[in-house]
Amino acid sequence: MAKNIIKRYFINLKWIWVPFVLFLFFLIIGVLVIYISGNGSFHTLISASTEELADKETGNAVEITNYLNQRLAMLSFDQGLDHTFQVLFTTSWFGDTFVGLDQLINNNYAASSAALSTYEETCKTTLLTGFGIGGGIIVLGISITDFVSTYIIYGKNLYCAVYQTVLEKLIEAFLIAAIITFATFLTVRYNVPVVLSALLILVLNIFLSLVESWIVMGKGKVRFDKAINRKVILSTLLGEMVVYSIFIGVTILLYYTLGSTISLLMIIPLLIYTNGICSISFDAHIDNIRRHKKF
Repeated sequence: MAKNIIKRYFINLKWIWVPFVLFLFFLIIGVLVIYISGNGSFHTLISASTEELADKETGNAVEITNYLNQRLAMLSFDQGLDHTFQVLFTTSWFGDTFVGLDQLINNNYAASSAALSTYEETCKTTLLTGFGIGGGIIVLGISITDFVSTYIIYGKNLYCAVYQTVLEKLIEAFLIAAIITFATFLTVRYNVPVVLSALLILVLNIFLSLVESWIVMGKGKVRFDKAINRKVILSTLLGEMVVYSIFIGVTILLYYTLGSTISLLMIIPLLIYTNGICSISFDAHIDNIRRHKKF
């Protein structure tokens, strides 16, 4: 199993463009939604504020415009994509921006504060909606990328019907959630070392994934003890440790050469590919025994 997993990992590298292209497609759509909603909401706020203040003759919106432009300048890509993401997601940029806007409105535009606050709330709602929809598209894109990539790579290694891929992906998601929950419980409740918990997650995932593959592809055709035993589990564990070590090594290399944000965008499809190869290996193992009639 270890040899087959490692061999399959390198042989199928020619298909690694599939998760990269799919993930990039959904990422661009999600980011565009966020950008368009964010840019539109701030410009709408500025426009509405200008009109409100002009009608009330209480001043003009220069201060509000300058303030918002100053806050948006903090997200400038001139300092790199990493800087923009760090400001946006690791600081209280959103909260601070609207707290400052509230103070500006209340201190300088008391006569129009009610109307301006309404425009501000509309801006917040639009921003949150845009982030929700854009983020949802990206998350959905990751799921679709995982499914399509796995299905295509499956087809290049062994026959797999669409319903079978869907079934296995659903079971796999449930198993991973259950295993991680169990390992987390052991770590918190009984102070089990994180390393042992991680090893337990791997072993349980291998065993249950082999059982899943045997049920879907080999039940009634392959003896359980031939398909799943200590030797197979240990060999699979070794193979997965090798390919995930390669993944971790590439991740570290990308992080130090391209920065945290760009490396994250690249390692997500790489992780999808790595997980896909490991998933394929379970079915390929059962399929190999079945085809060679190793009962």
